[in-house]
This record gives sequence, C-alpha cells and structure tokens, in this order.
Amino acid sequence: MAHRSILDLLHEGNYAPRDGRPIPIELIYQANYISHEQYRHELERQRRVAQAGQNSSAISDMELEAEILDQRAIRAGVPKRFLEYAIDVRHIDVLKQGRGIYIAGDQGTHKTTTACSMLRGWLKDNPFGVARFVRATTLMDDFNDTYSTRETMAEVMGQYSTVGLLLIDDLGKEACNARTVSRLWELIDRRYGSELPSIITSQFKPSELATHLSEGGDVKSALAIARRLAETFSLIDMGQA
Repeated sequence: MAHRSILDLLHEGNYAPRDGRPIPIELIYQANYISHEQYRHELERQRRVAQAGQNSSAISDMELEAEILDQRAIRAGVPKRFLEYAIDVRHIDVLKQGRGIYIAGDQGTHKTTTACSMLRGWLKDNPFGVARFVRATTLMDDFNDTYSTRETMAEVMGQYSTVGLLLIDDLGKEACNARTVSRLWELIDRRYGSELPSIITSQFKPSELATHLSEGGDVKSALAIARRLAETFSLIDMGQA
C-alpha cells in the first residue's frame, strides 16, 4: 500500500496546521515512511493547490521545517545521500531512556541508512538537540591523533561523550589496538553514566565484536564493551545481504 503524506492525513481529518494544536502522533506514525522523493512530489502537488489560494502558508512552513532538519543533520555529519530517506521515529522512546541501539548486519543491508533515519527522527523530536555522526575509522583516528597533535585526549573524548546523540558507523572496520579499545570503552561508559543515547552499526554482533576488539590486545576492555552493549543497547539484526 502506498504511504500517504502527513498533509493528506491532516486534510482528511480537517486539521489546520496553524491553529496551534500539536499534530496527533498517530498521524506522524502513519506518514513516517514517506520518502524524500514522495515528499517533493507532494509539495509540488500542494503548490498547485496553493495556486488556487489554498494552504500556501502550510506548504511554506512544511518546506522550511524539512530544510532546517536537513541542515541540522548535515551539521551532525550525516552524509547527504542519507537525507533522501524517510525519518524513523519508531525508536524515539528507546533513545529517550538513554539506551542505545545496536544495528548489526552484513554489508549492503542498509544499516547506515537505518541509523541515519533514526538520528534524523531524534533531531525532529529534539528541536534544540545536537547529534553527531562519525565513522568508527575516524573515531579511532581521532583517538590516535591526540598523541601526535596539540589536541588532548580530554578534548576529543569530551566532543564525543557529551553530545546529545552519537552515531558510530561501522564499528569493527577500524584497525584497533589496546589504546583505542580502552578509549572506546571509556566513551561508551561515559555516555552510559550520563544517560546519553548512542546508535552503533556494525557487521559484527556484540559477542562477535568482543572477539574482534580483543585482537587489539585489551581483552578486558573488549569484553566490557560487549557486555555493556548487550545490557543497555537494543539489538536490531538486519541479517544477511
């Protein structure tokens, strides 16, 4: 069944977007899967309606809100290609609890797409929230680079441990050593202690990740990471490609 836009659902219910009432959550859920392309088609259709003198202000507001959300996602580091997909608000309650979401699956199972959709859903639910997208390889490079630059480990750790929502993409792809595994454990533990949510994608399930990280030499931290992920992260298995 084709997904209908939020505007269609609002119009069917004779809901005026500018009358001050909040949009009913069930309508947001019904429209949650509208794609970026469908949204643009809907805007064009509504522009034709607006030319007849109807609802032009609602169209303008909707377009502005979408543009602001896109810019916030870009500032968070989300690659532009992932702005074309629908936002995902189904997991907001999990993130609000300060829990994490761990998305495992083979390459090509749309783990990053799913994670970015969740991040954008969180941004939509938190108008003043700040999120950050970082690839695991970049994160580990940042940890290593503090030993050869003026930037201290405390500054780097602070950037990642205090942001409202952190998305670590493709954990397990990076070359790890005892130092970086120890820092990764510290980062996950700090965010846990501060009740700040994280989203992690990986080709490894948590138990498999422990084996991979242990190869860096810090077995104790690797096992601690796996236990924390199993205890405090909701697992989404995207399966095989």
